[in-house]
Amino acid sequence: MIVFSTGLLCFTGLVWWHLQSGILDCIHSGHPRIWRLALLLVVILLNWGPLLLGRHLFASTSPFGRALMVISFSWMVLELWFGTAAIALDLWNLATALPKYVGHPVPAMTKAVLRPRNVMFLSVAFTFLAAIIGNLQARYPHIAHYDLTPPCAPPEANCYKILLISDLHITQGKYPSIMNAVDQVLASEKPDLILHAGDFLDGPHHGDIYDQLQHVKRWNAPDGKYAVFGNHDGYAEWHHSRDIHEKAEVTLLGQRVKRTLAEIHPWLRVVGSDDPACWLPNMFDKSSVQSEGDDEPSVKNKTDAWTKCCQIPEVPADGVTILLRHQPFGTSDVPKNYDMMLCGHTHGGQIFPFNFVVNAFHDFRTHRWYSVNSRLRIYICRGTGFWGPPFRFLIPPEITIITLHSQ
Repeated sequence: MIVFSTGLLCFTGLVWWHLQSGILDCIHSGHPRIWRLALLLVVILLNWGPLLLGRHLFASTSPFGRALMVISFSWMVLELWFGTAAIALDLWNLATALPKYVGHPVPAMTKAVLRPRNVMFLSVAFTFLAAIIGNLQARYPHIAHYDLTPPCAPPEANCYKILLISDLHITQGKYPSIMNAVDQVLASEKPDLILHAGDFLDGPHHGDIYDQLQHVKRWNAPDGKYAVFGNHDGYAEWHHSRDIHEKAEVTLLGQRVKRTLAEIHPWLRVVGSDDPACWLPNMFDKSSVQSEGDDEPSVKNKTDAWTKCCQIPEVPADGVTILLRHQPFGTSDVPKNYDMMLCGHTHGGQIFPFNFVVNAFHDFRTHRWYSVNSRLRIYICRGTGFWGPPFRFLIPPEITIITLHSQ
């Protein structure tokens, strides 16, 4: 939170500086101090209002509150793109003006220095273009194909297909094209098994999602569909999220539902692990209470929650075992004989250039396989949906097809 707040503070100053410089360069106002002060107040309000009210907006039950949350976080994304473009243009100005400052001016380079209004207009143009591309990319997931040969895969595993999705973040008003894309992959690839790596729901109040649940209910595979809780499922209250999964006929795996292992075939096992948010008190909905019949109450801190989530069963050495976990952490706690750890959560950063910040806090990147040890490999799906602002700029959503092969 400290890093995020510091970065936001820097971007607040950067955006304000370029906006006021560009506007004053255009209008040549006789009252520059009034313009600067008014613009500074507007930028501060737009930036820090969502940060201070974000928790209340996220838990809001009203359509107005939800809409305000999306608008507020969308503004922060637009500001990120504006600031990124402005920094790039500032570097251009620095490079073109450098010969003059060192005493060897080059007339052609001096003329290439951009005026403040041009920096502002070009930054706005980049922001506008990124918003259009980012919104289109958020609507249409890409399909990623991978072939995998686990060391103990028997002949029956040959050409076995797994459809992996994650982070649908189902809420009222989600783009139907996302669900339709999954339909098309199911029809064309005909996977044997469907897995969802968490964040099925968006949060505590998601509106009317009946049609979307009916859509998920129609997704069928010979060996069924399985999911685990994500942190947003925890924000929606784990027992409520459990009920929503049941309505969509998705089988949950994890410590909270007291079923961590599913024997799909004699040679194939899927193990599910909870997200810590399902064991912690809900920070977004203080009115929530413990569900009746819940004989394991919430824990006090994240360390205890991770302890709960790391209770992963030992498995035989033969066959193929998949660990389904939302967050790509805790690989050292995975027992031996596991072949795959499939995750989501990070969205790959969701938007450029925020992906660099996300990657700095995670050991593994999305959209690639990592070998953890001689047997276990980890893969992080970029997410099939999106959270918050409806953008996926240069980090497109993903539907993953994993085809197994025998030795």
